Amino acid sequence: MCGVSRTHGSEGAGTRRRVPATRLVPAEVRPLAETGAVIGVDWGVKETATTTSDAHDLPHAEHGKKAQAKLSRYDRMMARRKPAKGQAASKGYREAKHLRAKAHLTIPS
Repeated sequence: MCGVSRTHGSEGAGTRRRVPATRLVPAEVRPLAETGAVIGVDWGVKETATTTSDAHDLPHAEHGKKAQAKLSRYDRMMARRKPAKGQAASKGYREAKHLRAKAHLTIPS
């Protein structure tokens, strides 16, 4: 059974809500053998875990997602403000172009 249905008085008569069931399972703890080797872990933003061993580094799944969203937004702004052929660029177009260039610097390669 994945949950229990209960009626709660504050939610009104006949309102039912599923409450997840929790199971506790005893686990056996076994200490590992001493090797003398040491590994350092640094929790960060660009990578979830940076270790002293490059093979064990974990890249962050969403790093650069916000910067990519900003870049797309500025691209759309530039597309709406694109000057006609032979026309000088408007101030809004130039500002969007500048903001796009700044956002492009923060995207990981």
